[in-house]
Amino acid sequence: MRATCMMRSHTMDPISRAKSTLRRSHIQQLRTMATLDPEALRLESLSVCETIYDQIRDLQRKRLEEGGRLLSLIVCAYLSMFYEIDLKPLLNHLWEEKRNGNMEGVSVFVPTVLDHSGRKGVNSDEVPTPVLPWLLPYHTAAERLKSAMIFVEVFDNDDLLRSFDAGGRYGLVELRENVLINDFFSVGDSATCIASGPPRGVVACDKWEVIFPQCTKPAGLIELEHLPQCKDGGCPTLLLSLTPGVLFDRAGRRLGKGGGYYDRFLTYQRAAVGDAVKKMVLAWGVGRTTQLLGAGGGLPACVGGASCPGMRDAVMDGVVTPAGFWNFMC
Repeated sequence: MRATCMMRSHTMDPISRAKSTLRRSHIQQLRTMATLDPEALRLESLSVCETIYDQIRDLQRKRLEEGGRLLSLIVCAYLSMFYEIDLKPLLNHLWEEKRNGNMEGVSVFVPTVLDHSGRKGVNSDEVPTPVLPWLLPYHTAAERLKSAMIFVEVFDNDDLLRSFDAGGRYGLVELRENVLINDFFSVGDSATCIASGPPRGVVACDKWEVIFPQCTKPAGLIELEHLPQCKDGGCPTLLLSLTPGVLFDRAGRRLGKGGGYYDRFLTYQRAAVGDAVKKMVLAWGVGRTTQLLGAGGGLPACVGGASCPGMRDAVMDGVVTPAGFWNFMC
């Protein structure tokens, strides 16, 4: 998720320290660019949305050529901050195409953070009252919900306006708390969560029972490992993560905001489908032209090895900027 970095420099390892320095300077650069010329950002956003749409149609065409059909395309997008590429034109296009019957299997999802201290991010050691359902049991919430993010389905623009607001911890537009509880975490008479409400889809960053041990799986939960797998070169399901970031390089490395949300989400989803990962899970970085380093540039990243403490950095399969699409899977 796009989160502010709260690590202190004197406790950082060299890679984390290098990331933090780059993160601060380039976020400030992005903010300045967006403030000075918002029209340029709007035009770049339109260009990126057109490119992503064309690439999605190309994915569908390639699946047909491979002898299969892309019956379900799960687009995990994001709702932008003011200085980021805005994906709303793409989402509106996908919703329109779906209404017209041209993309029946396409579903749009956006992230929601479930923080252990509550949606508003109150920094307190006290148990919040009332205890939100996803915090149960509270004594394990901090560990379970570290870098925890779920993607929730958005049915159309009306649903976006009605069911979402900027009430999340980081000021991002996320599913309203009452809708979140009603759709996924409605509480009964006991300490067990009971799924209810409309079948809004949800994709999690870990097994549901690991993140929410006292909550029944909701009807809309999508678990890639339980969906039809690839046969004879064709895969009926694809999860496409349109991933924001601060910087990207041409080896697929990504510098995020420091929260580890996308790293946890993508690592879990890729592991869940095993050998089918290249056919069922794709992650494309999304950014402005200046956010993709040149051919000689490289980002500090932890992608494996004992020198990388904590969570590994998820690598991108491609990057989309106003200058085009870079496919790192070729």
